[in-house]
Amino acid sequence: MSRRLVPGLPSRYPLGPQLPAVYAEDDNAQRITEGLDEVLAPILTVLDNLAAYFDPRLAPADFAALLGAWVGAEGTAAPGTVLAHARRGTAAGLAEGVRAAFGALPEIEESGATTWSATARTPLPGAAAPGVTVRLRVPDPDAVDAAAVAAYVAGARPVHLPFRVEVVRTDPPPLALPSQPGPPSPAPPSEPGPPDSSLPSEPGPPDSAPPSRPGPPDSSRPVDPRASEGPPDPRGR
Repeated sequence: MSRRLVPGLPSRYPLGPQLPAVYAEDDNAQRITEGLDEVLAPILTVLDNLAAYFDPRLAPADFAALLGAWVGAEGTAAPGTVLAHARRGTAAGLAEGVRAAFGALPEIEESGATTWSATARTPLPGAAAPGVTVRLRVPDPDAVDAAAVAAYVAGARPVHLPFRVEVVRTDPPPLALPSQPGPPSPAPPSEPGPPDSSLPSEPGPPDSAPPSRPGPPDSSRPVDPRASEGPPDPRGR
């Protein structure tokens, strides 16, 4: 996107067709307006894309630097500068600024505080002496320039508020203790299944056999002749 003369750049609003009808077939008038169209085309292009000029991600490099100068920031940091100015002087704005500049979110402790209560003579919150403490926790405190942090805080804090900067080492995570085995959990009761046919069955009561009927005499056994004779005849012979 350029604001300079671009050879051959067409104009979205050429002047020739807008002239009165008497100049429509005047070759000299049309040539003059075509020259003016080439001069005005970059200006009209800027006006058509004016919203992009105020977006640092889309604006030309020279205009992005101008935007940064307007809001007191570099061109790449200009998008969040308006919000940063709105939060300037607050604990949230100071913490976000330190995080953006040094890569770690600090802890902010300030003396001021607010509260409300429906009880009379409720003690006021905060501390009597004004001040703010900026505590930056990092893995290696020697790698952070504490003087640079203090200089940044001095420019971002409320001007009347004393401050103190602390750069401390991050607390190591607690060691995980081995877990002790607990009592074994009782096994859930099993549901009764079908009886096992392989186990011997218990004997039941003896079955009472029905009485047998007498059959015909066995002819295979010897017959006693005396048993076949009847009683003696009393008449005799």
